[in-house]
Amino acid sequence: MPNNGDTSNYTSVFRLTPPNDPHRKVIKRNRQVVSCVPCRTRKLKCDRQQPCNSCVKRSDAASCRFFGTPSTATTHNSAAAAQAPSPVPRTEVQARLQRLEDLVNRLRDQPAPSDGVAGSTAAAPRKDDDTGGATAVGKPLVNNTGYRGTDVPLVASPGQMPMGGSLSKEGKNVRFVGELHYAAVLDAIHDLQGMVDAEAPDHLSTRSPPSQPQSTGEEPQDDIQRPRLPFHFQLYGPVAPLTTQEILDNLPPRAECDMILTLFFQPIYIVPMVIHGGQFQRTYEAFWRNPAAANPLWISALFSFLSTAVFQQASKAAGGEGLGSTGLKDPAAREKIEVLSSMSHRCLVSGGFVEGKPYSVEAALLFGMHLVLQKRDTDPICWHTIGTAVRLAQKLGYHRDPAHLNRNSAKAKISPFEGEMRRRTWYTLEHFDLVYSFLLGVPPIIHGDDVDTQLPSNLRDEDFDEDSRAIPPPRPASDCTPVLSYVYHNRQVQVLRRVVKQALAVVQPLYADVIRLDADLRDLHNDVPPSLAYRPIRESGFADVPDIIMRRILFEITHLKSVCVLHRRYLTFERENSIYERSREACRDASLRLLDVQAEFDEQSGEGGRLYEKRYMMTNMAFHDFLLAAMCLCLDLVVGGRDR
Repeated sequence: MPNNGDTSNYTSVFRLTPPNDPHRKVIKRNRQVVSCVPCRTRKLKCDRQQPCNSCVKRSDAASCRFFGTPSTATTHNSAAAAQAPSPVPRTEVQARLQRLEDLVNRLRDQPAPSDGVAGSTAAAPRKDDDTGGATAVGKPLVNNTGYRGTDVPLVASPGQMPMGGSLSKEGKNVRFVGELHYAAVLDAIHDLQGMVDAEAPDHLSTRSPPSQPQSTGEEPQDDIQRPRLPFHFQLYGPVAPLTTQEILDNLPPRAECDMILTLFFQPIYIVPMVIHGGQFQRTYEAFWRNPAAANPLWISALFSFLSTAVFQQASKAAGGEGLGSTGLKDPAAREKIEVLSSMSHRCLVSGGFVEGKPYSVEAALLFGMHLVLQKRDTDPICWHTIGTAVRLAQKLGYHRDPAHLNRNSAKAKISPFEGEMRRRTWYTLEHFDLVYSFLLGVPPIIHGDDVDTQLPSNLRDEDFDEDSRAIPPPRPASDCTPVLSYVYHNRQVQVLRRVVKQALAVVQPLYADVIRLDADLRDLHNDVPPSLAYRPIRESGFADVPDIIMRRILFEITHLKSVCVLHRRYLTFERENSIYERSREACRDASLRLLDVQAEFDEQSGEGGRLYEKRYMMTNMAFHDFLLAAMCLCLDLVVGGRDR
């Protein structure tokens, strides 16, 4: 009776040869590619027309191309190809693209760099670095009219670029990825790799399938585990009621609170603009005289300040242990930060901030800001709190200028002091709303068309108080007050919102509008107050405090990031069209300069550097911008190599 368990004689039929058998016979199909590249990439049925019906339905007729058929090559093309240099072998191109994609994925998946380390991918400073408004080739992007005359098409090009973002899947979670996010650039690199594979005949395809994790006998975990706060935050719903004694029990002694707050307010250039130092100190003294009469929302802000100050001091002592509060190795400091943050949250919720009570907007904003400083990885509670604060501010009319509200209100009047503080608060909200729009790749909550709040004045806190009958005239821009940087950045916000709106639009913008917006960006960059104008750290004056140097760096990062986002789409769109070469050059130049800034910060934030004690000011948001610059350069290298 034959042995039914022995199938060795039938392996050639059933192909049961082990995959690692060196004598395994691989059957390859050498057939002609008959589908267009997009249909082959998407595994769709192609009717082999030019353009095919599938590409027409997707409004992607410009990308409908066929490769590998004799009819696609004319005599002229053959002669030109004979004179051209020999192309890089397809297998080598595929291998390079695969290595690049693997590198990008490792950059994306690796944890955030530790303290003082801006990332190992920083480009070395270039000798020809130019911080002016021109591109690397020395040609201005625009003329005096704001766009490049007849070279700039006033209508959209016949080719259509992908607009509106896409969906990205991480395990079981699906999220929207807008054009602002570095993941969108990574997707573009991945799509190019797929197109190269689709263009190659089957017998030339050398790309190996993605490696699969070895089985461990356990169910795979699809959900990506991200660092979380060691305590749970719940913005809505009931919380345990807080008593005055419980608040005092969790507060440090009065003497220690005084010392911590002194350390917090001494670097005046990082104190939130929504806080008036004199008013806060007067309220603080009243709190200790009668704690039971204090507003729980103000107490929430007090705990936020204490938590932030303790974190800053612990970060200085931690050396290179990490920027996030969960990365501190000192258990006592970590526990104190957690307790203070938890109490800030409890006071915020128990004070009923969602009801729009007095000080609710400021308390919610300060709670979100103190979490941003303490965590390198973006937690939903941060942008959720900021978003809630924006909606509360709109509900309370912060988006309308107090002068306008006073004219239309017969009874409820806003004092000059309160009006100026509302302006400061509103533009701080606008800043964070836009920052999270860049960080998450989603549209901002604030649109700008329904806002008439004036910019805050360049004043010091001692220039006005609650008893002021009128706000004094602003100081000149040559007077570098702590508020001056906020005033200038608020001007940046107005232009950056237009960049975000254009980048996330579902309709392809006119190229003339892109160039005009680029001109506005560069005009604003050239109009920065002299004290805040960017210069290399080594060229900064000996009297320049680290806080001012960090402000300059952050302004430069914001500008360069905006240029990258504005022009990034043209890295892949109609590469053969020389009209868009200036946009590609602008994006390359801004990306390289961003990585130069990263390299310089990496050097100066190390032990002994000028920014060592201020390294915590470079939050996860700035490192996201460095990653975006690296993605743009990777994408340009991929597309450029493919063109060659």
